[in-house]
Amino acid sequence: MLQRYTQHEVSEMYAIDEEERNEYLINPNELRYLPPSEKKKLIRSVILKLLRKAEHEGITVSEVAAITGLDQRTVSRHLEYLVAIREAYSIEKGKYKIYFPNGRLMHPYLNKDFELSTTRDTRYYNFSFLENQYGRFIYIQEKSKDVFNRFSISGGILINLECVDEFLEHFEEFVRRVNEWRDQDSK
Repeated sequence: MLQRYTQHEVSEMYAIDEEERNEYLINPNELRYLPPSEKKKLIRSVILKLLRKAEHEGITVSEVAAITGLDQRTVSRHLEYLVAIREAYSIEKGKYKIYFPNGRLMHPYLNKDFELSTTRDTRYYNFSFLENQYGRFIYIQEKSKDVFNRFSISGGILINLECVDEFLEHFEEFVRRVNEWRDQDSK
């Protein structure tokens, strides 16, 4: 899987032809006139698309930077964000950090979007069933909706399918403790 990464060097860059590269190349002039939030969305969507393209081999910061034309610090920041919201994961191999997309959806039926509303706001969530080289997972995402009714991911967690029942036990116990505290606090 990680054959092209030796202990301390990359044997060759992730292979992509010139026509494909244009699909991932981000024009700095295009970015200049975008509002910051739109700029982030564009960069993250291009990086995520590239991660999915390289899903089996993985891809490094320097490879993403070379393909997209972005600065390595910018690429690194956005890749780490994608890792934080569990859209991607990374593996360290020698001095390299290799990024992968976080699995593939197992079946459209195993995907659920819903919203929860309070008097203050509405929150949007998604449950998905994913599989990657580390196993099968329940992926829980929190999403935000912008003024144009477009969703973006605000956060997420992955729970290994083998641990779901135990996770639910801990979650239910915690909710019970919170409810007990709330009941005592309201007296």
